[in-house]
Amino acid sequence: MTKHFPNGWAILRGALIFCPSQVQLPITREQLAKASEERWPKCVSIRFGENSTTKVAIGVQAQGEDFFMLNLYEDGQLIGMDSTPELTVRNAAWVRSLMPEDAPRIVVSDKSFSLHAELPYGVTPEEIAATLVDHRVEGWDTDDPDFSSW
Repeated sequence: MTKHFPNGWAILRGALIFCPSQVQLPITREQLAKASEERWPKCVSIRFGENSTTKVAIGVQAQGEDFFMLNLYEDGQLIGMDSTPELTVRNAAWVRSLMPEDAPRIVVSDKSFSLHAELPYGVTPEEIAATLVDHRVEGWDTDDPDFSSW
């Protein structure tokens, strides 16, 4: 049985982007907010969190697309996304493009951590969709030093 999840992206309605080594993501709330405003001009609402677990909450209502959210959480170790499956894989690739090429290992998973995909620098939405690892398959984490210790 394969570890990959054919068409698994179709269930990625919400996602988490993080470093499995549990280090901070190499992006600031200001960088994420500015990049969002540049990508979706006049379609973005931004709220910076001062006394909450969210560093920045970004809502996007682009013309002809479904509304979605991007949230960078307080410790900077996690970006949450709520959107359609198609927007999720597209936005995961875009968010990864905002971070340095030599960043620590970064992955995207569904919110229940039942699948994940690698986010190397330059990854495309199609590559994300094609390489999702199904965590229901026994041994999915074999030989993975970051996940086997979880």
